[in-house]
Amino acid sequence: MSTTATDLADEAASDQVKLRPVVSSYVDITDRFTAEAAKIMPGQLVMMESFELVNSINALEIMDPKMDTGVLNLRSNDANFDVSAPRSPQEILYIMDELFALEMSWCTGCALSQTIYTCLYIEHLLNNFNGVQESLHFGTRASDPPSIDQNDLDQFLLHHALRSYAIGVIKTCDLMRRQLQCKGIFEEEDAVTETYGLDLLQFVSPGYILAVIEAAAFQIECKTSSSDTTQQVLTGIAQRLNLRATTLRTMMLAEAPPAMLQQLYSACIQMADTLSETHELAVAVPTAFSMAVQGRLECGMPPRPLLEMPFAKAVELYQQLQTGMSDLLRIHEYGSIGDIVSYFEHFALRLPDELPYVRSQLHQQYLKDGRLLGKTTMREAVISDITDLCSPMPSLFEIPSSHPAYAALEDFYVQAERCFESYLTVMSHNKCRLRQRLCGLILDWNALQAVAETIESSPEMVQFSLVLQGNPDDPSGGLHPLPLSSWAYYRKLKMMVWIVFLGFELDIYKLDEWPLMLWYVDYLLGITDTHFKRLETVVESMTALHQQQQQQQNTAAKKNRKKKQPQQSAQKLDYINIEAVPRTTMLLTRLRAETEIFREICRGYLCLVAVLTLAGIVNPPRGAQTSPSSSALRTSPELLYRIRLKPFGPIVAPEVPPYETYLQLSDLNNWTIPALLDNAQMSLNGAQKMVSQLNKLTRPEHLVNAKLVGESMTKTRLLLLRSCIGMNVSIMRLRQMKLVQSDGGEREVKRKVKVTIEQENYHPFFPVLVFAENEQ
Repeated sequence: MSTTATDLADEAASDQVKLRPVVSSYVDITDRFTAEAAKIMPGQLVMMESFELVNSINALEIMDPKMDTGVLNLRSNDANFDVSAPRSPQEILYIMDELFALEMSWCTGCALSQTIYTCLYIEHLLNNFNGVQESLHFGTRASDPPSIDQNDLDQFLLHHALRSYAIGVIKTCDLMRRQLQCKGIFEEEDAVTETYGLDLLQFVSPGYILAVIEAAAFQIECKTSSSDTTQQVLTGIAQRLNLRATTLRTMMLAEAPPAMLQQLYSACIQMADTLSETHELAVAVPTAFSMAVQGRLECGMPPRPLLEMPFAKAVELYQQLQTGMSDLLRIHEYGSIGDIVSYFEHFALRLPDELPYVRSQLHQQYLKDGRLLGKTTMREAVISDITDLCSPMPSLFEIPSSHPAYAALEDFYVQAERCFESYLTVMSHNKCRLRQRLCGLILDWNALQAVAETIESSPEMVQFSLVLQGNPDDPSGGLHPLPLSSWAYYRKLKMMVWIVFLGFELDIYKLDEWPLMLWYVDYLLGITDTHFKRLETVVESMTALHQQQQQQQNTAAKKNRKKKQPQQSAQKLDYINIEAVPRTTMLLTRLRAETEIFREICRGYLCLVAVLTLAGIVNPPRGAQTSPSSSALRTSPELLYRIRLKPFGPIVAPEVPPYETYLQLSDLNNWTIPALLDNAQMSLNGAQKMVSQLNKLTRPEHLVNAKLVGESMTKTRLLLLRSCIGMNVSIMRLRQMKLVQSDGGEREVKRKVKVTIEQENYHPFFPVLVFAENEQ
C-alpha cells in the first residue's frame, strides 16, 4: 500500500514520528562494514572519485557544534537581558567604552559579528529598525517608543545618551564600510564589510544622527549631580558623545577644504586623550555583550570568538586612525608631481602600518579616474618622473603626429601610464599584498623597458640618441641617453630591491636563507648604483654639449656684430632640459647615497651571517649535503636558490646569476671569523657615517621629490642608525663569545649559541640579530 500525503501530514503532526518497518530486501552489513573499516589506517580518508573535497569538508562539519552558529542560541541567556531596563551612569559609561573598543577591533579587519554586533543594544536597534528614523529606540516594538521620565537620570542616560551613541557607532561603521569597498582593500583580509542581512542605517541621514548626538551631549552637559563621582561620569559620557559627533562630522565633510578637516582631525586626537580620565569609573555589564548574537545572524560562517581589545589600545588605534587621515591632507602641499609619487612610496613602507580605512582613502581620494589629486593625468606624472630622473630633450615629449616615431611613442606612453598607475595603486595595499603585487608588476615593467629599448634603437629616434662618448662614426659604440628605457629600468630595479627587503620585514626568510637574500640584494643594489652612475654621466655630457653649443652660438653672434652682418636666428638648443638639470643632479646624488648606505649595511650583515656559518650556527649553501640532520634536507640548496629567486627568473636585465656563481662567491674557505667580524664592523660604521652626512643635507634644494616625506625620511634614517648600532653591539657580543670555526664535516657547534631576531624599534629591512649563550 502506497504512502499518501495525508499519512505523512498526520505523522508530522503527531508528537513522535513512527519509523518505517525494515523492508525484507534490506541486508545487514554491520559486520562487513566493521571489517572493512578496520583495514583503514588512522588519518586515512576514503572516498569515491566523484566525492569532491568540498563535500568531504561539509560532511565533517555537519552537526559539529563548533561549526554551527545556530547552536550558540542553545547556550544563551540573552532573552533574559532587558535592553529597556534603566542603567546607572557608570554602566552606561562601560557600554560606551566597550562599544568603542569593539569598533576599533572592526577597523583593524575583524568581522561585525565579532565586534559591535555582539552588543545586545546594537542588535535590538538594528532589529527594531524598519526604515523609519523614529524606530531607532529601545522599545519593545518599532512602532511603540518607550515613555521616558526626564527626571530619572538612569532612564534618561539609557534612552538619550546610550541610544544616540549606539546609532552614531552604527552610522560611523556604515560610512566606513562604503569607503572600504574599493579595489585597494581586500575583503576578509584587510576588512570585513559583510553586514549579515542587517541594515546599517544606510538610508538614514548622517545629519539627523549628528543632531541627535549633539542634542544628547548638550542635555547631559546641563545635568548636575550631588555626587562628585556621578558628575565626573556624566562629564565622561558627554565627552564620548562629543567625540562621536566630531568623528561623524569628519566623515560627512570628507570633501571639505583641507584646513577645516585638519582642525577636525586635531580635535578628535585631543578629545580622545581625555577618555582615559573617566574610564576607570565604569562598572562592567558583561551580559550586555554576547557571542550568541552570531547564531541569530544570516551567517554561514562558523562562530568566531568575541574580540576584546583593551581600552587604552583602542584609544591608541583611534588616534592612529585620525593621525593617518590628517597626514593624508599634506598631499595638497606638494611642490611637484615627484613629491606626490614619493609620498605614495613612503606611505607603503610606513611603520606602523596604516589602518585599512586610511589606505582606502589614499587610493580613493588621491588616485581616482587615472589622475593624481583628480587633476594630474598619468601621462603628466610619467613625463615628470622621467624628467626628474633623466633630464631628456624637451622635444622628446613634443613630437608631432607627423613624426615617424609618433605612433610607437604613443603606445609606449599608454603602457607606461598603465604601469605607473598600477605601481601607485599597490602602494595602498597591506605589506603582504604589496610584495605579492610587486612580483607581478616587475614583469610589466620589464616588458615596458623592452618596448622603450626597441623605440630608442629605431632609426626614427636617432635625433634623441646622440653618441656622447666613443667613436661618433660607430653607431653601436659610445654612450646614448636612452631616457625612456633608463627610467623603466630604474623603476624595475627599485621594485626588485623592495621585494627582497620586504621578505626580511615580513619574516619570510629563515636565518639559513639570509646569506642568499643578502647577497642577491647586494647584487641588485650594485647594479642600481652603476645605473645611477651612467645617468649622472649622461646628464653631465649632455650639459657640457649644451654649453659648448651655446658658446659657439655666442661666438658666432659676436663675429657677426663686428662684421656688421645681419643677425641670424639662433638655433634652438634642445640637447637637454637645462632647467631640470639641477633637480636631476641632486636627486641622483641622494639616490646614490641611499643606495650606498643600503649596500654597506647589507655587506655588514652578510659578513656577520658568514661568521655564524663558519661557527656552524647557520647552514652553508651546501648544508643539505653536509648536514643530514639539517632542516635543509627537505630540499636541495640549488632548488631552494631557484625557489627564492623565482620571481626574478623571467627578468631579462638584470638576469639572475647562475647557482654556481653564488656558490663560488659565497665560498668561505679563505676567511676567518675575526676577519669577517672586522669587515662587518667596518661596513656598519661606514653606513653610520654616511647616514649622518645625509641627514645634514636639509636645504630645500637637497629635498628633491621629498617635500612631503622629509620627516618620514628622517625617521627612516634614524632607524637605519639604530640597526647599525644594534648590529655593532651584536658584533661585540660575538667577539666576547670567542666563537671557534666548526668542523665542516659534522657541523657541530663547540659553544651553543641562541640567536633571536629583533624587529621592533629597528629598520624593518634590517632586523637585528641578538646572541646569547645557552646553558649546557
